[in-house]
Amino acid sequence: MTEGPGELHVSPAHLRELSDKQNRGAHQIAAATTLTNGVASEVERTHGRVCAPAFAAAAAAEEARVKACAAVQSVSEAFAGSLELAQAQYLTTDANARDELDGMMHPGR
Repeated sequence: MTEGPGELHVSPAHLRELSDKQNRGAHQIAAATTLTNGVASEVERTHGRVCAPAFAAAAAAEEARVKACAAVQSVSEAFAGSLELAQAQYLTTDANARDELDGMMHPGR
């Protein structure tokens, strides 16, 4: 999309590109969400109950990470959906306007 004095130009290809980036980001976040799963239980398993405070802190951090990743992934997916909808609506509006203009043209008159 570009903007000049009083003008806004929409590029459906650019909207698709942005949507694809948001979808890729959402997939990468989903993949990263589980990277630290099990760290807390490993602390407990390898260090025993003597490290209960460390285990509790690691468990809380794991839970917070999962929630944060889910929230960011959800926002990226919502952005992607909005961009895809905008692209579809723009293309529909553009096609309708083109058809309307074509209907006004009378070649050979």
